[in-house]
Amino acid sequence: MKNEQPTIAVNPNDSFSFSCPHPQEADRHIDITSTNGMAAASIEWKHAHSNGKFDVIRASDQFIVRAGRVQIDTPHTHQIIADGWTVFTFIPNIPPRGFASDAVDQPPGCVRIAKSRTLPKLYSEPVAWDVINLLMRNDWLKDFASEIGRDRSFGASLTGETGAPERYYYLNNNLRSIGLAALSDHISGSPRLAYRAAKGLELLCETLHAMQAQELVTLRPNTTLSMADAQRVVDARRLIEEHFAEPLTLGSISLKCGLNREKLTRGFRELFNTTVFDALGEERLLNAAAMLRGTNSSVSTIAYQSGYLNNASFTRAFGRRFGVSPTDYRRGADAMPAPAGIAD
Repeated sequence: MKNEQPTIAVNPNDSFSFSCPHPQEADRHIDITSTNGMAAASIEWKHAHSNGKFDVIRASDQFIVRAGRVQIDTPHTHQIIADGWTVFTFIPNIPPRGFASDAVDQPPGCVRIAKSRTLPKLYSEPVAWDVINLLMRNDWLKDFASEIGRDRSFGASLTGETGAPERYYYLNNNLRSIGLAALSDHISGSPRLAYRAAKGLELLCETLHAMQAQELVTLRPNTTLSMADAQRVVDARRLIEEHFAEPLTLGSISLKCGLNREKLTRGFRELFNTTVFDALGEERLLNAAAMLRGTNSSVSTIAYQSGYLNNASFTRAFGRRFGVSPTDYRRGADAMPAPAGIAD
């Protein structure tokens, strides 16, 4: 029976194919081929519901990078099927107007981790956005992640062996910048394929490190917010991430992101399960911890550059978050074990 949707399929042993229905033709399957020693293909498609153009790079038998643009012309489903694999989906930019649904499934600007990816009928009008998919064989991902986390349970949790087969995270600025670089077309030809493979591996390593260190913010995919308001709440989160050292207030954040205070407060609760000020405090403390690990700046300088007006309030907040004083954290940063587990 004819497929009703384009499908990306990964077979455990060898092939990676793209199948899409075509109004005049039978389903077309495009298999990746070897390009200068790297298994890769540039794929374009057009059919009744969608079109797109992206590169698919099999960096190894266990790791595949897919990067490019998807255009949805009419509402339909679009999925990745990968039995025995885990898929990380990165959408660095907020989808444009038209990406809307009564029940929001995919928050804008996020990381999605799942065994397969299905886009429900979300589109009220044609939309296009850039996307990166990292596809990893489960046993390889489990071993790879466990080495980063120094804990076998960390790797098992990513492949669904210990629950949580699907999750969403806010795409922080570090991961977003890597993703945008991976999508860049400033390099062409075979070097672009190698560059995208390298950026894909960097994106994976940085994502796993941030997850294991409990530095990724969990997103709730279904909220009462409209997609437009969800986008504004994500804008507010990015504003906090970029300007945490400034004297931000609820009123100033509301004004800049275009939401009233009540909706901004409710939006943070629904999307991030936190308050605006707790999110602001977390950004300040994560920045302080990074500076303590990576610079020789004094504790008082770090406190000021992280948005704290005095050392006492900084030390109290830091102790509550990390369990030690800033000075002790710096002394033992290299020897301290990373936080266990993943924030759900």
